Amino acid sequence: VDPSLPNTLVVATANGFLQTVSLTKGSFKLHLLHLGGTPLEAPLRCMTISPGLYITNREHISVLFSLSHSNELLWGDVETGNVRSFGKFRARPSTIFSDGDHIACGDSSGAVRLWRSTISDAMDTDDCMLWDRQVHGAAITAINVNRDVVTVTADDFSVKVINVANGEPLAALMAEATRIPVALGMPPPSDELVLFSQKGSVTYYTPASAARTEWHPRKMFNCFPISCASHTNGFVAIGGSGGRVALYDVTEEKEDEPLVCFDLGHHIVHASVTHDS
Repeated sequence: VDPSLPNTLVVATANGFLQTVSLTKGSFKLHLLHLGGTPLEAPLRCMTISPGLYITNREHISVLFSLSHSNELLWGDVETGNVRSFGKFRARPSTIFSDGDHIACGDSSGAVRLWRSTISDAMDTDDCMLWDRQVHGAAITAINVNRDVVTVTADDFSVKVINVANGEPLAALMAEATRIPVALGMPPPSDELVLFSQKGSVTYYTPASAARTEWHPRKMFNCFPISCASHTNGFVAIGGSGGRVALYDVTEEKEDEPLVCFDLGHHIVHASVTHDS
């Protein structure tokens, strides 16, 4: 087994199942059938793993999620099923991002909220909110935070690059005329953005200046139709609308060849990796 590989791949499907896949053992574990007595047969609108959120136990996986019929963002403990409200929105949450530093959520009206990610059970989430801004006139389809920028993808095929400190726009990219589910900022030392289109094209963009007001495409390759993607420490996990999941190492020269690829047979709404045991 390659010791540089992350230990675990976490995958959530549209019908509410969350699975952890051991990349070292090749084993699958089904973690989630329901949260807080709410069967997730009600379609998930968005979900993400939340490494900075601790509800009952720091060893448990925490998730942020929203159901398709609700304007509320919820957080839950996967092991115990405990759930509490994280916040209510003026419109339905449409996409959510979380890492060890920030939580970002976009809604169907085009608004974005950003919080600090280190929130415990005893803290008020409003006290940890950094800003709440109307970023787009169209629904937000994907959001990502990388160092000092937030990348926001909307239903009008545009991608905006936003200052993480104050929510001010830095640049805008117009992508191909097909819905772009994800725009990811690559981890340091890279300054690149990567756009993943629904039909399966992956395009790398490089900033033309330190101000990051202009971006130029560097390379492109094609894979399967994409519904979600995330990056952790140089690894990108991609989920597909048909159930395929792939893991890429974007720090290597062969960044267009997957390290791991398998099919779960259900629409994937979240895929991410962790080095935790």
